[in-house]
Amino acid sequence: MIVSGIYKIINKLNGKYYVGSAVNIDRRWSRHLYSLKKGIHHNNHLQKAWNKYTKNNFDFVIVQKLPISISKKELFIEEQKWLDISFKEKEKTYNTSFLAAGGGLPGKESWNYGKKRSEESKLKLRGISRTDEVKQKISLSLLGHNVSNECKEKISKTRIVKKLSEGKNNFMFRKHHSDESKDKIRLTKIGKCYSDETKNKMSLARMKKRFPNLLLEDNFWKFTSPEGIFVEFKNLSSFCKEKKLDKGAMSKVSQGKATHHKNWRLTNLV
Repeated sequence: MIVSGIYKIINKLNGKYYVGSAVNIDRRWSRHLYSLKKGIHHNNHLQKAWNKYTKNNFDFVIVQKLPISISKKELFIEEQKWLDISFKEKEKTYNTSFLAAGGGLPGKESWNYGKKRSEESKLKLRGISRTDEVKQKISLSLLGHNVSNECKEKISKTRIVKKLSEGKNNFMFRKHHSDESKDKIRLTKIGKCYSDETKNKMSLARMKKRFPNLLLEDNFWKFTSPEGIFVEFKNLSSFCKEKKLDKGAMSKVSQGKATHHKNWRLTNLV
């Protein structure tokens, strides 16, 4: 059975609520529920509360039943009465707008017909949220305000994170690939072969990042042979094949995990 009227979505833990109206309340509730479950609800405050407290801590209540034959205009007038109450107790509501859809009706049918906006409201509509006088009042109200150590720590952490992000031009900075994106990237790499020169460049880049104190002049490795002779080369794999050395062992030496392999020692480290 179709029910028309005014409804509330109430948080059972703190009493905060969202108020709205609908010609078909059951259908409207289904839409709210779908959006909240998907995390795409138009009301950000209600969505955050839903995510935090979960569905079990919310009640959907019909606070006023109205005739099914009611017109939208009449429905909006009734909703506005409830929104006027909500406006007086903003701290108890999730509503961000306190104008019923009837606010969009033309001329004398609009609830706002004949009313004049305050200078402050006009400034807000122009994009100026605070006058100099208001800013001065806020400034004076904050004089002598003591911030707790916990709050200071949070502010400090926020500033550190912000500072770390400055100057980072990589659009993926502090972002993570989804599993789907990872699979797509992996598929593009399958069957792709890198030249020895490219592999060597990649290896050197990783080493420089891992060991900042590693000196690589012109991207050359510098090793000392068992006889004490200095040897320079670019490609570790080719060098190991030529000298019949174990690549894994030499790699450990190059990474600083081992001091030598068959008396071959890395001389790049300072």
